[in-house]
Amino acid sequence: MGKDGKRGPRAISAPAKRMRKILATNLAALIERDYPAVKFKTESDRQKKVAEDAGVSWSSIQRQLDPDDGKTLDVMADLAVAFHLKVHELLNPDLATLIAQGKLNDPPADVTGAA
Repeated sequence: MGKDGKRGPRAISAPAKRMRKILATNLAALIERDYPAVKFKTESDRQKKVAEDAGVSWSSIQRQLDPDDGKTLDVMADLAVAFHLKVHELLNPDLATLIAQGKLNDPPADVTGAA
C-alpha cells in the first residue's frame, strides 16, 4: 500500500511508481558519474558525500534511491541543484541512458575531496 488517505492506506498509482523508479535510476546514474564508487571505501561513504554536497540528510539520499519510497520535491530540488540540472530533468526516463552514453554535461570538478 502507500500513504494513508482519508479512508486509510491507499495504493500507489502506476504513474507514481514509474516516476519513483525513473528518479531512483537517474539519481543512481548521476551519483556513479559524479561520485564514482571506486573513489569511496563504502557505498555509505559515497551517499554521505552526495548528501553533504546536496545539503540534505544521508537518509534522504537513501530514500531517493529506493523506488519503493515516496519522493519529496524539496529534496529533489536540492539534488537537482547539486547535479546542475533542473528538477524535471531528474524525471526524464532517458537520463540514465544519456549519462551512460556520455551525452549529458560533464560532472563538475572532482567532488570526492580527493587531491
